[in-house]
Amino acid sequence: MLAVASSAPPLSAFAAMAVGLLLVLALIWLATRARSAPQRRSATESLLPDASISASEWRDRAEGAYAEGRHSDALVDGFRALVARQVEHGRPAAAPGTTAHEVAQSLSSAYPSQAAGMSEGARLFDLVLYGEREATQDRAAFVLALDDELVGVK
Repeated sequence: MLAVASSAPPLSAFAAMAVGLLLVLALIWLATRARSAPQRRSATESLLPDASISASEWRDRAEGAYAEGRHSDALVDGFRALVARQVEHGRPAAAPGTTAHEVAQSLSSAYPSQAAGMSEGARLFDLVLYGEREATQDRAAFVLALDDELVGVK
């Protein structure tokens, strides 16, 4: 085997080493990507992590967080209050694993005039909870106002 390798043209040997180096680099890159890939979210990061919490409790948490300037918590808990309130009224299916966008889409048929707002609320919920973005005061207030609007619409 060594005799065959020593008789190979230098350009072929160089090409084989380059391919081998590229393969090693690709494996290293894949290993670092796999390690830094997002982990599965825990139950506390789901849309409604605790079905025993009522909509009014979610809303109280959201308002408390808003008053304390924790706008990200206010936005997330405010959207959860909105969803829990709708579940309490039997509107969207409360299946485990339902996404914010699925709930918004489901509610759009019941509240066509608020469809765009619900879609935006779901987007903001995802950005803050899963995208690890900070919510602004205005965005948190938007979600709380959306919940208020849906309460007033029958």
